[in-house]
Amino acid sequence: MNMVYSILNQQKSDKIQYVALRFLLVAFSVLGILVLLLGTFSGYEPLATVISIVFIIFCTTCLILLNITQHPHYIKICFILFLDFIYFPVAWMTSSNAFKTMPYSSILFLVITFLFIEYRREFILPILYLIFAVVLMYIKVRWPLSFTITYGSLSSYLLTFLRYSVIALLLITVTVMLVFNYFEVTRRYDRKYIYDELTGLYNRSYGLKQLQALFDLQHTQHVKHTLVLIELEQFKTFNQINGALSGDLFIKTLADLMKSNSRSNDLCFRYSGNTFLLILSHTDISQVNIFLLRIQNAFETLLTQYEESDLSLLVGKANFDYNNLTEVIKAAEMDLSLQRTNA
Repeated sequence: MNMVYSILNQQKSDKIQYVALRFLLVAFSVLGILVLLLGTFSGYEPLATVISIVFIIFCTTCLILLNITQHPHYIKICFILFLDFIYFPVAWMTSSNAFKTMPYSSILFLVITFLFIEYRREFILPILYLIFAVVLMYIKVRWPLSFTITYGSLSSYLLTFLRYSVIALLLITVTVMLVFNYFEVTRRYDRKYIYDELTGLYNRSYGLKQLQALFDLQHTQHVKHTLVLIELEQFKTFNQINGALSGDLFIKTLADLMKSNSRSNDLCFRYSGNTFLLILSHTDISQVNIFLLRIQNAFETLLTQYEESDLSLLVGKANFDYNNLTEVIKAAEMDLSLQRTNA
């Protein structure tokens, strides 16, 4: 189950980054075009015009690649490296008007870099960029193509670094708080709408989404999965005799039993009131039968706590050798009906 959850979390993370990166690329492309048009009518320096054109082409290329692959990680890294360590310093040192505005732009780029961090090793990017930007503050442009390095006392260097770092840190802190708040709200939302309230298993809606993700992955990973439907028979009669509270407790206990006997990469969710759906990964029929035998033995041990109970388990199985997920579930339901007829 952890494997499936991590797969879907990665897909969710990729989707968020895909949308954010797509928006950023479109915004920068449009902004670059507007700046280029305004610069053309106001006597923009030729070299700065070339840089703007290169920036627009790069953003457009990244956008096209993003639409083709829809896997933003490598495109994101390339975009950040280009933005922070190529476009930013070149634009700073080749524009006579950039020296006053670039310190503010650099903070914006730093926040963008920080927002797109996904792995621990990527924290090196904003750290290097912070040092790089402070160094660039001591390079003053003398148009057209020359620049001088301004020297000052150690205290002035430290003051500039601290002032810049404090502003950047405040912006990053606010950004992190907003991002963490978003993910906390999302986590609470997920908890409410993903899990079945009684059993703690995934509910039917979310379970089917995970099942579809596994079905789609099988065609690329060529991994064998087996779908198992487990239905609790005579449960209505059990409720009438013992009461609804006892019935709820039994369902919860049965769910715990299935979780404890499942592996971390298996999927288990509540398919209906008294029916559970399991996906056993990397299994063939013989391995499935071993798993079901464990479930049956544990179930019979559980039944010893209830006198005169007619409860039993019916099982329907199906592999993933079908055209779509609906056919897989239908095959398992037909197998379950056959077992009910033969019981």
